[in-house]
Amino acid sequence: MRGKGKGGGGNKGDGNDALIRMNFLLQAAHLLTACRPPQSQPRLASSVPTKPDGGRHRTEPQPAGDDRLPKQTRNVADGGGKRLAPISSCVSAPLAGIGRYYAGAMKKVSAKMVLRIDPHVKRSLCKRCDTVLIPGVTSRIRTADKPELLVKIECLACLSSKHLPCRPGHTLYTEKEENTTK
Repeated sequence: MRGKGKGGGGNKGDGNDALIRMNFLLQAAHLLTACRPPQSQPRLASSVPTKPDGGRHRTEPQPAGDDRLPKQTRNVADGGGKRLAPISSCVSAPLAGIGRYYAGAMKKVSAKMVLRIDPHVKRSLCKRCDTVLIPGVTSRIRTADKPELLVKIECLACLSSKHLPCRPGHTLYTEKEENTTK
């Protein structure tokens, strides 16, 4: 008998549904963070000026100006003081906020069902603001070799950074033979 009661329901021990939900939430968060807001067509200024003698003539339409979103800044608490962090138009888009929500929901599902998140997935999410870290769009990646070789990933939304050491011969627990199922 699989579960309590009639009909064999109550499949609480199976984490497959939770893994499917976590997979969907991660894909949705990545998609919403990566997509850019739709660009509107440039507005045209009035193209019918008057002549000095009262007559009218046609001129070529002139663009009304740059319609790109203004560069925004956000106060970020850094230690004791505050500094302003530039936010790219993609990170400040309303869809990126929904992506952060989905990434946070994925973390909550894994915590509630006591499931491990793969290290590659953990490295692609910001611990501080749950932004999906896409190189060049939402994150900046640098390498350093002092005191040891490491990769520094900086989130452009909250300016937090991760330091991932690059040790020779190091393998993640998911890639080891004794931790894989056959």
